[in-house]
Amino acid sequence: DADMGKPDAEMGTDADMAEKGPDHVYDIVDEMPHFPGCEGESDLEARKKCSDKKLYEYIYKHLEYPETAKEEGIEGTTMVQFVVDKSGAIRNVEMIKTIGGGCDEETKRVITSMQEDGIAWNPGLHNGEAVNVKMILPVKYDLE
Repeated sequence: DADMGKPDAEMGTDADMAEKGPDHVYDIVDEMPHFPGCEGESDLEARKKCSDKKLYEYIYKHLEYPETAKEEGIEGTTMVQFVVDKSGAIRNVEMIKTIGGGCDEETKRVITSMQEDGIAWNPGLHNGEAVNVKMILPVKYDLE
């Protein structure tokens, strides 16, 4: 059992959930939030794989390589952090790894645009309840 040896506080008991309150943002939950479109997948692993694929298809379809970054030959990976709240909405979008040249702003714009496009994620679940969950995504910029 992978959970052996973890203290109860990390396991997320009902008492733990009540203590944290409805606005608590979790880092790790029983079922992480996932991008919509893969609800038909029967097991969690297949759903995660499908969801990740659809998420990155969305990101790279909407991402525009910034002119400044192209001109300056800037490549690399930005890291964006955001919360998928219990309703599936995205909020608190912030950059945690930046590369400059306009790439950071573009990453933030695309993640924020999901909300504007009416995309509702399937929220994370903890003890069978929808909860707020922090997500971190790498977004790669490659001139090739």
